[in-house]
Amino acid sequence: MHSILYMKLSKTIAEAVLLAAMASATPARPQDAPPQGPAQTNPQASHTPPDTAKMNALAHRVLAAGVKSNSLGGDGLQPWHLKADFQFMDFGMQKPASGTIEEWSMGQYQWRRTYSSPRAEWNGSEWSASLTQRYRAKPGSEDFQAATLNTRLAQPVLDALYEAPNFKPDYELNIKRATIAGLVLNCVSVANPGRYAENTNPDLHFCFDNDVHLRLITNADTNIEFDDIQPFQGRSVARDVKVMVKGQLISETKIKVLEPITADAELVKPSAKAAAQPYTVPPGQPQPESIFEVGANFPVILDDSGMPYRRSFPVPILIRKDGSVKPNPEKQQMWPPDLIDAIELALAKWKYKPYLVDGQPVEVEIVVSYNVDGKPFVPSYNRPKPKPATTSP
Repeated sequence: MHSILYMKLSKTIAEAVLLAAMASATPARPQDAPPQGPAQTNPQASHTPPDTAKMNALAHRVLAAGVKSNSLGGDGLQPWHLKADFQFMDFGMQKPASGTIEEWSMGQYQWRRTYSSPRAEWNGSEWSASLTQRYRAKPGSEDFQAATLNTRLAQPVLDALYEAPNFKPDYELNIKRATIAGLVLNCVSVANPGRYAENTNPDLHFCFDNDVHLRLITNADTNIEFDDIQPFQGRSVARDVKVMVKGQLISETKIKVLEPITADAELVKPSAKAAAQPYTVPPGQPQPESIFEVGANFPVILDDSGMPYRRSFPVPILIRKDGSVKPNPEKQQMWPPDLIDAIELALAKWKYKPYLVDGQPVEVEIVVSYNVDGKPFVPSYNRPKPKPATTSP
């Protein structure tokens, strides 16, 4: 694994190469892109110039084709079993540690996932019984780092395009061509995302090769690379997935077994000792709506440069069925602790509208980005919202 961490220079600077290439690249022409059927474009009815409207339509077509044909997310698959080996170096670790992921799936919302590793905090299981019913082993344990493992390991392998639903049909998209290490990629991103929604990642790019295989996802500081593409049940699945943060390899996951299996509900039945987990809002769905917010009273805390902190702090919160808030429900250690404690005291007083799924209130977990900028606190519902954009493919 040490040789992987000190991989070739062309890999470690992939982000810089991509951004430079995209800045100077000529937009992919419709005839250069993989055929995906006739474009649904009406330039006369569009609010954008004809060339922009065509490019927008092409970008939506490429992204839709990519979502449909890559990874194992969504529905339409027969039951399957996967086993993968991983090397993972979490923040603060001096060297990577190994482990395995194993998953049995009977459908989009019926699966069991198990992590195994010599590290105690990387051992545990999760289950999904339905859209709103999720469970986790080791109830009450603070050791099992399921959220971190899912983000860095399982999600890039199983459902790498999970954020694509945030790119709404009426968003104007860009598609640009970049050549990286000899591979020609068509990279799709949102054009001027500030016009749309706050949760749209302005730096997010999905990059496909000419066969619409997902090969790279990149944003401001993270690259996810997809190699060894193999077919499975009509999908293209990368059997080698690398996650790099600021040029450093954080994880590499290699699929060793991917096979169809016979449907068996017992394989994905939650353990009797499993603890129920809150609902997680899928990308593209409405976020919980706050109705009362107060600001934090901060102590004087200086950063390493001797200046007051000025940054955004992400804090997970649990929104109960009645809309009340429990900050940091899993009691994650966050730094600087005094400042985070002040934020948590304020968040505990916040109130949300009950979040409904199929007409029923559910407990939901989200992450609040609390901005510390030295200015008076302004509740989110009093901040100016971007005006709806009028472009559409």
